[in-house]
Amino acid sequence: MARARAGARAIEKVTAGGTLSILAGTGQTGPPVPGPASSSTLNNPAGVVADSAGNVYIADQNNHAIEKVALDGTLSVYAGIPGVTGLPTAGPAASSHLNNPDAIAIDSADNVYIADYGNAVIEKVTPAGQLSVIAGIPGSAGTPTAGPATSSHLSQANGVAVDSAGNVYIADGGPNGSRRSPLAARSRSSPGSRGHPPSPPRAWPPPPRSAIPMASVSTLWAPCTSLTTWPT
Repeated sequence: MARARAGARAIEKVTAGGTLSILAGTGQTGPPVPGPASSSTLNNPAGVVADSAGNVYIADQNNHAIEKVALDGTLSVYAGIPGVTGLPTAGPAASSHLNNPDAIAIDSADNVYIADYGNAVIEKVTPAGQLSVIAGIPGSAGTPTAGPATSSHLSQANGVAVDSAGNVYIADGGPNGSRRSPLAARSRSSPGSRGHPPSPPRAWPPPPRSAIPMASVSTLWAPCTSLTTWPT
């Protein structure tokens, strides 16, 4: 089991026998440093998941990056450009900007899903390291609309999870409720999470937007492409 502790600026591992160790982070704030994960600084780690091989992925929120910790304890940047915000671009994840990634999830095929809060989108990164936007309009926060997921605005994407049927669920902060998207995938994440629970919005908040009655909100995506609302 691994857990993110934003205040401690660290990722801790707890074995089945109950022994805790520091997997990544030094307790100090700073940019990620490739190499031994326990010697690298982090900056507000907000989420953590593990893949089928045991590699660990960290949503390092204020570094605007996703880091990967391999089985040998080596840390590398998996997605985002540390310390630089910007809009996501399709292609190699390590060449794409992120903006306050607030949560992370993983499916049975080891695809990683990122709730990119500051960009108001959900991104998917394949095991080959290719990033694409699967929901939201990068940098354009707003009210969700039924239909193609990539043509719909999101408000504050600060949580993501994948269920056993392959639906992707988004915690879209503020009054806008939750949304879901069927994908051919199954959740397999770190302890207690099909995606790490979202942390409260902190920096770079999107502009204010009008409230939507909860009864009107609920979002169902047809396989990876369409969006409808789903009552909470």
